Amino acid sequence: MEQSLGERSAAYIHRAIRGRRVLEAAGRATLFANRKRWAWLAGTALLSVAKIVENMELGHNISHGQRDWMNDPEIHSTTWGWDMVGSCARWKRAHNYAHHTYTKCAGP
Repeated sequence: MEQSLGERSAAYIHRAIRGRRVLEAAGRATLFANRKRWAWLAGTALLSVAKIVENMELGHNISHGQRDWMNDPEIHSTTWGWDMVGSCARWKRAHNYAHHTYTKCAGP
């Protein structure tokens, strides 16, 4: 695993961040610029994909500490925040402890 860390991995996460920002901006611009049904559907789809990327590829993985090795304050698990209900600290506790401790356990 550690052999895969490096410039390639750092470039990937920065591309993912830029891509999410572009998706969000495009979605908002599409919704703002046009009142037609296709524009509403396209803008909503773009914003939905941006939110999925933010939650699953960025927020989830960064909050697990997968990018801490980069020492980048923007994407460090101790400073990362994303648009969600609740704080990052609460999410980390609920997800890392409750989810990962009790997921896929046999029995009651």
